[in-house]
Amino acid sequence: MSKHTLSLVLAACAAAVCGCAGMPGDTDRTAKDVRAECAKLYADPTIDPVRSHILLPISFEAPQPIEMLADKSRPTDAEKPAIKALAEAMHECRRVSESRIGPLPIYRLKSEDRVLEALADLYEGATTYGQFAREVLYIGERDKIARETLDEEIRGREKWRTLHDNGG
Repeated sequence: MSKHTLSLVLAACAAAVCGCAGMPGDTDRTAKDVRAECAKLYADPTIDPVRSHILLPISFEAPQPIEMLADKSRPTDAEKPAIKALAEAMHECRRVSESRIGPLPIYRLKSEDRVLEALADLYEGATTYGQFAREVLYIGERDKIARETLDEEIRGREKWRTLHDNGG
């Protein structure tokens, strides 16, 4: 399982915990279908020119290779269509995920929006590939903290619900 699709599965699990998805078996099948469709989107050969510069699929859990973190190059005119295609693949993957699984948690929407903003900066030439890789690391760390906070809130809510449901 790729790191990005793992992110989608985690989002699906969070949606299921929040009551935003179907039955667990349905969620598993649906998540598998979403992963397959997203993998097709990321396999688009139009994205190939940037595969050596950007760890794909973009993941919040994956460590960035040192050579990518140190990459001081900026996108060439030939690479810009690949960055645009990558942003479109990300957007379409998110659309597919939301249509089949349900809305992503707010923290994940914000993380994905930050990645798209970082891609826009890269496309514009305002940042280097290495700066983009570092930004993905920072976004991933913020995403992890937000996910942990949400998990804690859900656990706390369930404790209070149990207390309330038991006559407390």
